[in-house]
Amino acid sequence: MSTPWKTDRWFTSPWNHSEEVRKGLNFPAQVRVHDVTLRDGEQQTGIVFRRQEKVAIAKKLAEAGVHRIEAGMPAVSGEDEAAIKDIVALGLPTQIFSFARCMPADVKLAKDCGVFGVVTEIPSSDHIIKNAYGKDMDWAKKASIETTLEAKEAGLYTAFFTIDSTRSDLNRYMDLIDEVATNGHMDSLTLADSFGGCTPEAVGSVVRQLVKRFNKPIEIHCHEDFGMGVANRSEEQTSELQSRQYLVC
Repeated sequence: MSTPWKTDRWFTSPWNHSEEVRKGLNFPAQVRVHDVTLRDGEQQTGIVFRRQEKVAIAKKLAEAGVHRIEAGMPAVSGEDEAAIKDIVALGLPTQIFSFARCMPADVKLAKDCGVFGVVTEIPSSDHIIKNAYGKDMDWAKKASIETTLEAKEAGLYTAFFTIDSTRSDLNRYMDLIDEVATNGHMDSLTLADSFGGCTPEAVGSVVRQLVKRFNKPIEIHCHEDFGMGVANRSEEQTSELQSRQYLVC
């Protein structure tokens, strides 16, 4: 296309496409979008999606071409579980995921909803493990292994989601992932900058290390606490990753 910055769908800056700017980029063959509107989108004051609203939003997300829709967390409420089942029943041309704590019971609920995959979360920094959960790293490893194996047995695509990844000690973080990759199961790994405190350069460096060590698709989930969420999504796109990636938006 002669003017990729201006089409019938968008108009951005032509400066982005200069040779000097683009020579340092290394875009993968395809970037896929994992949308969390129906789960993380509710985590702000004054926003609650009802069952019918979730279904309506899911339809629009699919219409927009979103590749994966995180439809919610069935363990939260019966209404959320029912909404996920309604969305699955639509037969949309997108993969439907649900969110789960690292608890086998949550995975069973996800399976009962008929979703394609499950995002299993675990805290990965010693700070959050100790102060928010009152646990230790051994607990995190054990819970992660048990839950991801349950997901594998259920036939669900498993995205292993590590809360507060970027504030963890890198060696201990890698050790946690290695335990899951070796003794548990993960189809992909989600690095989470849960408090928005990591620079794009640091994210890119660690992502490259993760891909080299684990040879798994890397997904990224960034928050805006310090205004770096968008910047880090851009960095993830330009990192030297596998051809399949997901931006968690």
